[in-house]
Amino acid sequence: MIIGFTSVSSKFSDKPALKILFFDGTVVEKTGTVIQEGTAGILTINTNESTAKFPFTHKEVELFKYGVRKIRLSTYPIPHIKEFKKDKIGKKIYENYQICSF
Repeated sequence: MIIGFTSVSSKFSDKPALKILFFDGTVVEKTGTVIQEGTAGILTINTNESTAKFPFTHKEVELFKYGVRKIRLSTYPIPHIKEFKKDKIGKKIYENYQICSF
């Protein structure tokens, strides 16, 4: 499964990095690929946007059911870090994964 992240205010480096802390304490670190304008049928309208995609194994996607506590994307000029007191994105990603995998 490929999960993409788009940043409107920052850019990804040539080797974007993603770090996710789940509510069960598991940490997943990924290196991704920057999606260039027009790649794979994606048309970028806002030139300030930067999108990166990260591959996940089925086992790693299963971790999303525990919920995402913290996420860090290596964007510049500053990294994007978001911490959640309760899950807002993990279970949604997991539910969409379950729908798409059948």
